Amino acid sequence: MTGGKVELSGINIAALGAYPVTEQFSVFGKIGLFLWDAEASDTTAGLGAFSAKEDGTDVSFGVGVGYNFTRNLGVRAEWEMFKADEADASLISIGLVWRF
Repeated sequence: MTGGKVELSGINIAALGAYPVTEQFSVFGKIGLFLWDAEASDTTAGLGAFSAKEDGTDVSFGVGVGYNFTRNLGVRAEWEMFKADEADASLISIGLVWRF
């Protein structure tokens, strides 16, 4: 195998449930659907080029914490898991929350 690659892209639609621990601090969980497309390609010695495409819809879920600096500005840290057939992809993110 030489030069093989897999590209995965998708859209995640999720519901989020939050529980306020204090006025500033909260914990949350989310569950949703991950609609994905995958494309794989490789060049195998003696067999030539290989490519395949697949798509599907699988479950996604996550947990996280949030902290509000003010009523309109906060920060959120979360871990998410995305299923794509028999493969898993996880994401750890930190982001700003701006409410208007």
